[in-house]
Amino acid sequence: MSNATDNTNLNTCGCCEAELATPSVKNPPGQPALSYRIGVHGSFLRRMIARLPKQRIPDGDNQELRPLAALTTRASSDPSIALLDAWASVGHVLSFYQERIANEGFLRTATERRSVLEMARAISYELSPGVAAESYLAFSVDESDSTPNETSISAGTQVQSIPSTEGELPQTFETSQDFEAKAWWNALRPRTTKTQVIEIDSDEIILKTTNEKNKIYLEGVNLNLAPGDRMLLAGNNGQTVSKRVRKVEPEIDYDQTIITFEGESGSVVVEEGDTDPGGAPRAAERAVVASAEVLAVQSASANESIEAILALGLSESEFQVAVVMAGWVYADVLDYVAKRSPESFTGDIEAFVFRESAGIFGHNAPYYLSLPKEIRGSGLAYPHDWDNPDWNIWFDSIKNAEYSPEHLYLERSVSGITEGSWLALERPDDYKVYQITSSNEGSKTGFGISSKVTGLTLTNDDGSAVDKDPAFKVRKTTAFVKSEQLELAAIPNTDDLQAAITNQIELDSLAPGLQIGQAIAISGEQDDAEGVMRSEIKLLQSISHLDGYTTLTFTEALKYGYKRDTVTINANVVHATHGETVSDEVLGNGDGASPHLRFKMKKPPLTHVSAASASGAESTLTVRVDGVRWAETASLYGLNADDRNYIIRIDDDANAFVSFGDGKSGARLPTGSENVTATYRSGIGSAGEVLAGNLTLMKTRPFGVKGVNNPTDASGSEDPETLDNARTNAPLTVLTLDRIVSLQDFEDFACAYAGIGKAKALTIWDGVAELVYITIAGASGGEVDASSDLYKNLKNAIDAARDPLRPVKIDSFQPRFFDLHAKLLIDPDYEWDTVTGDIKEALVDAYSFAKRAFSQPVTSAEVLNIIHDVPGLIAVDLEKLHLVDAYGKQVGKSLSTILPARTASLNPNAGDSSDHFSPAELLLINEPGITFSEME
Repeated sequence: MSNATDNTNLNTCGCCEAELATPSVKNPPGQPALSYRIGVHGSFLRRMIARLPKQRIPDGDNQELRPLAALTTRASSDPSIALLDAWASVGHVLSFYQERIANEGFLRTATERRSVLEMARAISYELSPGVAAESYLAFSVDESDSTPNETSISAGTQVQSIPSTEGELPQTFETSQDFEAKAWWNALRPRTTKTQVIEIDSDEIILKTTNEKNKIYLEGVNLNLAPGDRMLLAGNNGQTVSKRVRKVEPEIDYDQTIITFEGESGSVVVEEGDTDPGGAPRAAERAVVASAEVLAVQSASANESIEAILALGLSESEFQVAVVMAGWVYADVLDYVAKRSPESFTGDIEAFVFRESAGIFGHNAPYYLSLPKEIRGSGLAYPHDWDNPDWNIWFDSIKNAEYSPEHLYLERSVSGITEGSWLALERPDDYKVYQITSSNEGSKTGFGISSKVTGLTLTNDDGSAVDKDPAFKVRKTTAFVKSEQLELAAIPNTDDLQAAITNQIELDSLAPGLQIGQAIAISGEQDDAEGVMRSEIKLLQSISHLDGYTTLTFTEALKYGYKRDTVTINANVVHATHGETVSDEVLGNGDGASPHLRFKMKKPPLTHVSAASASGAESTLTVRVDGVRWAETASLYGLNADDRNYIIRIDDDANAFVSFGDGKSGARLPTGSENVTATYRSGIGSAGEVLAGNLTLMKTRPFGVKGVNNPTDASGSEDPETLDNARTNAPLTVLTLDRIVSLQDFEDFACAYAGIGKAKALTIWDGVAELVYITIAGASGGEVDASSDLYKNLKNAIDAARDPLRPVKIDSFQPRFFDLHAKLLIDPDYEWDTVTGDIKEALVDAYSFAKRAFSQPVTSAEVLNIIHDVPGLIAVDLEKLHLVDAYGKQVGKSLSTILPARTASLNPNAGDSSDHFSPAELLLINEPGITFSEME
């Protein structure tokens, strides 16, 4: 022992003190993980070995001994060192889990869903279980005579999708409400003609439908009309106008003829609101139905009363009253209208053409002063001067008195003039129209001549006694007779239905029974894309009927433009949501002696549907105990001992559990055998977002229904909330506390709403007031349609939480896409396909929906940086970077240093559009538009 080395003072310089001290840990703010370990295996072992010679043990003489100072070996095979090594391993493991526990205690750094879940529950936030997709189902009702024209589609009718891609599973949707479907709603079409509304204004013919002067449309092309023919337009109110034809234009494709008259032509200025878009008379000028008016037509025949009511221009509710009061059913009215097939409604205007013209008897008599003086004024043949300025067509040249009983005589015999036909007298500077009450043929002597003539008895055009205008002279007047009525035609309507402008469609038939707020499906070929078919769902704002045609007005303008003649409208549309009902499943037995009983549902995942609540979702679960329904609640805390409530908790595997009270906070379950049952629906998340046309298999077929499909893609779903989303959304509920005050509150509230993936709120001055404009996107990256439950529920939830005096508008975002092309120089040691695949994957990920923000631009520097980060790349030359339009065509120059994305703003170019705002854009990469070439 005397030779033993004294190791107590080996650390004379103090350099090993740092080795003995426990290191301090510092964490700068904003880090994704906490550094909380005080050491690892190596540092623990070094510190323990360093402390071996310093370990002190007191002895009985108040002295300290250092028994381990003599242990000089540091060989790992030594038992003492091996023991320290083992404890260093223990320290390593404990410090690792200590750091993990510390990280799981903070929302930003937690990695376990359970940790986030428990922290969220501490602030009364439950991780979103997700929300089911929704869709609209368009049913077709059998139109055969063997089935009824109407049928009921009950809530819960199941329709299953047919998978369209490999690996996709069939998904079941169920209708959300009872619905009365009607065969005549299967395939409504826009009217392809316009009502020809003609107005006589003084001596002008105004075609109000097209706002043109002196033009009309006639049925048929072989009308035997030519320029110079005289025509007459007559109204039941006594107004008439007669004009000569200037131009005849046969339209063979439409089997009609366009007539242009002499006189001023071209368009006329019509006051705003004077006519409806379909050319029908202004709604304000139509008669409004009242009980007295409806009752007044009951004394007429059935057909006459139907005609009278069709002509009133009624809203749907008024029309329903009229039909009931008249004692009809819709099928009878539709059958009558179909047989009647009104093609035009001209405002009681009739068109006539005069097929014959003739002079007045005596127009070819010799000039009176040319007669010898000795016979003038003497004898019966030439008693009076028929060429004096006062002589006119109404006077007999022999008797110097008005004709009686006939009012005038034509120069010749004209056969075929009928009672009630029209006569037009024309002089060089004027004309006048009369109606013929009778005609007679015979011989007449006068004016020094004798001739076969036609005598006419007349009334004025309004039926009053003849106004014998003396300005019509015998030699200067031409009579137009043998009026033939021509059929006025409906004007072809070839106007496309315009996107963002059209919010009203006049149908080509009567479609009674529709309801305000009802959804309809519009399908057709896009107006600016040959062969591209589009569909959309619209909600009805109003319905009106006039003269056998129905006009539909929507709550919003069309999203797409359509070619009119390709459009079909299905009004047998029912809202449906993803999920299949599980009925009366037995959860278990009640036990009054046991608190907090908990049961697991057997068929996960539990369906939650969109709701107008702060969370945005509600479960479809109904729990009954001994046949009595218990109510779901967010928490059992604060309940009374007899409150029949339960809570739902969902684990990481999507299993749903139902928990009950303990008799203090919520009632205990009464004892019973299999007395706890549940009815719920199973199915949730993005799996339900099936493509348009895939929901075609009816698992339960209502009687009289022959088919079904979904005109648009299912949307509005959200998968169970992920950790990243929970980190963002959980604090938002504390910030808003389900109340919206600030602009940021609007955005936070929308972001935390189930089914919403992104939201951005701005204040915009609309020229009248400042409003809050919120741009939203669905959780799956799709647009949120205004007809969807998700949109309506979000709007209602925001309205319930905000200041009602602050106007708010919500719109779905506008997706924009860009293409790029780059030349690449790849390291020869790497494969071209592998590197380019990695680059494309990196670009798609960086510019995906999840990584992008509204109005965020794209720069060429950013793109180059992403490409350069991929291993195996030596050099890159970006040759193209540009936006593309909806059809993939380049917008702007081919290489831009920055691609902007528009923020939400007032649209100054909206014109007559129903929407004067432009939503924020989300700039995403067009994956097929990513191309590469090899750099030489």
